[in-house]
Amino acid sequence: MNRLVTEAADGVRLPPLGRIPGGFGTRGVESSVSPLSLIEDVWLLGTDMNAWIAPSLQTEAGPPFAAVVAGSAADPLLILSYAKGAVGSATELVAQAFLASGEPASEPEEVLDILHRPAASNAVALSADGERVAIGNGQSGARVPRFALLDKRAHKVGEAQLYEPGESVLFHCFTLTGTEHGVLGSVVDELTDELHVVELDANGEARTVITWPMSRDFSCPVVSSDPTGIYFAFPDRGTEPSARGSTVFRVTPGGLSQVTRLPPTRRDVSRAWVAGGALPLIEIRSASGTTFARWKDDTPLPLTGGPFPGARVPSSDGRIYLEQREAGQRRISEIVCGGGEP
Repeated sequence: MNRLVTEAADGVRLPPLGRIPGGFGTRGVESSVSPLSLIEDVWLLGTDMNAWIAPSLQTEAGPPFAAVVAGSAADPLLILSYAKGAVGSATELVAQAFLASGEPASEPEEVLDILHRPAASNAVALSADGERVAIGNGQSGARVPRFALLDKRAHKVGEAQLYEPGESVLFHCFTLTGTEHGVLGSVVDELTDELHVVELDANGEARTVITWPMSRDFSCPVVSSDPTGIYFAFPDRGTEPSARGSTVFRVTPGGLSQVTRLPPTRRDVSRAWVAGGALPLIEIRSASGTTFARWKDDTPLPLTGGPFPGARVPSSDGRIYLEQREAGQRRISEIVCGGGEP
């Protein structure tokens, strides 16, 4: 079943979106390939009842470094951050919260020392409950990634550096992922091939700290969180993206534990991890669209429905949302599939 959740006409200029409790909201961060829009375009909220708002902001800040809708669709706040210094400098990141009316909900606050450079790696994430936002920054060869955890009114709660550098600060695969009440950061040290993981809880305390030897057969992981746990899906290295398999691990106390292996498929079909559980959910993509299946005994059990068009919207509530753009509209639908084959 394909149930319409939200849609917006192309008269509204739309930034990247992510799931928030009761709807969808802006979740974007500056990058060399995907700069954020001008300030008046970054505040966007869609609710499960198909209502969209895009108010203007009352701020004289420069172009945003990151923009995230926090809270919930019923009580949203936009956390906007910007660099104090010019591009190319080592400077401070300033964050401020705004109400749906566009008025400030907090005073600007310095939250993180950053390298504001085109070569820097930046990341942003929202906790599943919408109460915490993380903004991270680092630059391979110059500074190990670190991230600040903020509450929904842009007040700093905590900060974490992902690892202590040795002879080199070369890294890759830096990402932030929202957990139930906090945020998890992860990165791979290129010198040692070690995966470093730090999770901050709602109070800004380190809940999980992991250093794990990553196989050279793995590419950068796709990190996800759902009600059953936190997962790292490592695609195979050195094969064509559409044909490669992946190995899925779950975060456990002090390490990662392998859950399953999704073997390679033919070139026109790819599989991706969606959610865990007794029968994990996987996504199967092909030229005709997207279908879903349960994974049991190393075999997919197809679910009825589909193929569906569109790309999956980031979500940690265990539900499936696909975004589709066509005929002058951007539409987000919830996908509800039937039972699998016995």
